Amino acid sequence: MKKILSLIAMVTLIVAFTKAEPVDIPTAKQVAENYYKHYAPESITDFSIKSVHTKSHNGINTYYTFVFNAGGFVIVSADNAIVPVLGYSHEGEIDGNKLNPIADLWMEQYDKNIVDIVSQKLSNTETLIEWNSILGNSFPKNDRAVNPIFNINWGQGTGFNTYCPAGCPVGCVATSMAMIMRHYEYPTTGAGWHKYVHPTYGPQTAYFFSTTYDYANMPTTSAGSPAAATLSYHLGVAVNMNYTPSGSGAYSQDVPAVMANYFKYDQSIMYVQKTQYTNDTWIALLKNELDNARPILYSGSDANYGGHAFLCLGYNDNNQFYFNWGWEGSSNGYFTIGALNPSGYAFNSNNSAVINIKPAAPGEEKFLWTEKFTSFPNNSTYPGHLSAVNESVAWATGRDGSGGGANYRVYCLTTDGGATWTSGQVNYGTAFSMIQGLDANTAFIAAYGTGSGNTILKTTDRGVTWTPILTGSDANSFFNTVHFFDYDNGVVQGDQTGGYHEIFVTSDGGENWTRVAAANIPSPVNTSEYGIVGHYTAVGNTLWWTTNNGYVYKTTDKGHNWTKHFVFDNAGATVNASIAFSDDALTGLLLAYVQGSPYRKFKTTDGGETWQELTSAPSNFYESDISAVPGETGMFVSVGADYQTPKMGISFTRDGGDTWEDYSQYYTASQFVSVGMISETKGFAGSFQGEYTGGMWVLGETATFNADFEVDITKACVEQEVTFTNLSFGHTTISWDFGEGATPATADTDGPHTVTYSTPGNKTISISASDGNTTLTETKNNLVEIVGLPTPDFTYEVNQSFPKLVNFNASSSAGVVTGAKYVWDMGNGKIVEKLVPEMQYIYTGQDVYNVTLTIENIPGGCSNSITKPVDNTLSIEETGLNELLIYPNPANEKLVIANVNGAKIEIYSIEGRLIHNSVADSDSYEVNTSAYKAGVYSVKVIGIDNVITKTIVIQ
Repeated sequence: MKKILSLIAMVTLIVAFTKAEPVDIPTAKQVAENYYKHYAPESITDFSIKSVHTKSHNGINTYYTFVFNAGGFVIVSADNAIVPVLGYSHEGEIDGNKLNPIADLWMEQYDKNIVDIVSQKLSNTETLIEWNSILGNSFPKNDRAVNPIFNINWGQGTGFNTYCPAGCPVGCVATSMAMIMRHYEYPTTGAGWHKYVHPTYGPQTAYFFSTTYDYANMPTTSAGSPAAATLSYHLGVAVNMNYTPSGSGAYSQDVPAVMANYFKYDQSIMYVQKTQYTNDTWIALLKNELDNARPILYSGSDANYGGHAFLCLGYNDNNQFYFNWGWEGSSNGYFTIGALNPSGYAFNSNNSAVINIKPAAPGEEKFLWTEKFTSFPNNSTYPGHLSAVNESVAWATGRDGSGGGANYRVYCLTTDGGATWTSGQVNYGTAFSMIQGLDANTAFIAAYGTGSGNTILKTTDRGVTWTPILTGSDANSFFNTVHFFDYDNGVVQGDQTGGYHEIFVTSDGGENWTRVAAANIPSPVNTSEYGIVGHYTAVGNTLWWTTNNGYVYKTTDKGHNWTKHFVFDNAGATVNASIAFSDDALTGLLLAYVQGSPYRKFKTTDGGETWQELTSAPSNFYESDISAVPGETGMFVSVGADYQTPKMGISFTRDGGDTWEDYSQYYTASQFVSVGMISETKGFAGSFQGEYTGGMWVLGETATFNADFEVDITKACVEQEVTFTNLSFGHTTISWDFGEGATPATADTDGPHTVTYSTPGNKTISISASDGNTTLTETKNNLVEIVGLPTPDFTYEVNQSFPKLVNFNASSSAGVVTGAKYVWDMGNGKIVEKLVPEMQYIYTGQDVYNVTLTIENIPGGCSNSITKPVDNTLSIEETGLNELLIYPNPANEKLVIANVNGAKIEIYSIEGRLIHNSVADSDSYEVNTSAYKAGVYSVKVIGIDNVITKTIVIQ
């Protein structure tokens, strides 16, 4: 009978909770006390509650926070359809329901998910089991748990943000990384360096390779120190921290590349997202990391509140994980991850984690691809075509990656191995097909457009000036590629004009071009065959380019003669094919996008004569671009930007494309759109540029020592201020020479330096940087043009036939430079601007006008003025024929011709038609002009000895 009663009591207890309903404070309090006591360390014997705080969201109670006198808290759900305990800790103080800003963002996700579960009235069948277990003090037994891996209570403020600009917070991503590195006390020194230009605070630079990280002077407490602040700032720079006074932010997906390369952590480090896992496999993944004593950099994000990063350092036997929020120890504790109700979605499905964080084994450190800023004018611009010149130099054109389809005429250039990039704009054509660089100063652009806009451009001064060196033969020309085999011999390939492909060759650096005869080029398949912008490759004197219909054209003599080779039947679809060849000019790959179909991949081992399709190519043979690796026959690199499949990353093959290996798994979280390789250890790969980050990935360490500078203006007036900014890095001393006539003439500090020039002319400026062992000098010839003040002067001539028309000429002015502007104030309130010294002006009346000429040698400046009276009033009195007089002029209803007795009078229209013919019968002869049309007329007075012709105006 007693057994039956016990069973009835148990059933009654469970039935009482079967219906989902809010949990009252007494029930929640009991859960909190039991939970706190069960997981309390032996040092805690006081289990009393200090206070309780209720949290609500949209009018629904979501959870209670119970604060304990011995320290810590337990957060209990306010509805029994939710897992009972959301988080707990046995340490620290909290203020009511407020934890810290990062933890609060996490709790906001709890709030919203709880409201969703309650509103949907999800079942509490499974959650009741947990509630009853805790209420009955029944906890898991013998399940594995991992205590927090370390106890480092760093923060983002005082003691840690010493070197952050304007006292901004360190940022949660940098703080989390810093605590991990403090735990490992690794590395002692970093590798490489990084710089970015913050839109508010300017350049932020960190030299990892030359910094010794002093872990012994980095306390694990919240006190901070200069050593801890140095590490925190360096990590912020490494992830391009967006510093703001209210909170600094960066992206967790950038962490793996930063830690693996700049800070020598193992290349197996990965960025993973919870969306790719089930709830159980995600928890198992995290536990595996912690079982192996590897800290996890954990992230959560919210559409309204943004992202937040912190550390996951342990777990208990109830699948709750220990979070260190990076807020000086505040609110650290165990929190629930995953579904709050088994029937609902996992509230933190947008979570992510950086795993496999461990130092590289000695001798296994690698420096792979790191991201740099391309400095294009617009966000989302990407390097559409890359020209990798050597270890230090690369050029690239920029294309619109925003989806708007804008035509950009921009390029970028690096001369320090990819560490820094400068961009420029060229106002030719509609857009650029491609760019090819020969060195840091010399490059060629194939621009396409209509008429003269379809042109080949050349620079020999690092992009300061670009000169058109070739235009198409007719309005239908379209240039796809330009390639120079050396400084003299080049070839340009364009679409069909006149029934065959328009191909030009030069042997004098582009001074003169010859179109290749049709007989030397295989005939197109049809009139719609064309080449693809920028899709070609060259090895030695051999060059290949691809077409839109599955063919490859090839030359082995620098473009003079061509052969054509079939790759595959495109079945009428448009083909966009990238091509690359190894140094042997035999082994090649072709990556073809066929409109409306998957990518197709082909291989050749006979120089492109025949092609075999790689039908079993692995998925990490990426499909955005390919490049051969010079010096490594059979080695190619592929890149991918497809975020939908997804198929992103960067990989390489050593067997001509049969098998592929990712450089590292963490690159699969990033988009790569183009690639150009220099060697196995150096290359460049394009991506999408952000506001002040990204745009280019660089393989291998960039230069750690360089001399360079920039100037704010390249044309200035005598005594006008010119500012020079030092771009050198890795130096210990610096020396400037600002050129002839400069004040100051030299300088030995970084600057920026403001300089004036007392003499006109082109100025050559140089900077020398020394690291104590080596001195590098960068000289920029004729960088700044200094112009003197002009001395304006002008003459004028009144048109005798039409005095309102005045001809002005300022050719007598001195000191005028090419491109100067002539600004005329005509003395009647009108302003006229001209780029040439000659000008005609028609006044509305006849008067004396004070005309002012201002000559601007530089737009808006470097100017002088002169003012002269201009008189366009004409006397009608002239000598001859007894002092002939004709008046008034202009006339209206009558014209008087005086001192002409007996002379013959003829009047002609401006067209030369005779309209009046008579003999003057008096010394003051009158002509009725009332019927004359307004205009200019010619009056001829014929005397006995001479003839006088006068011009008159009839109004």
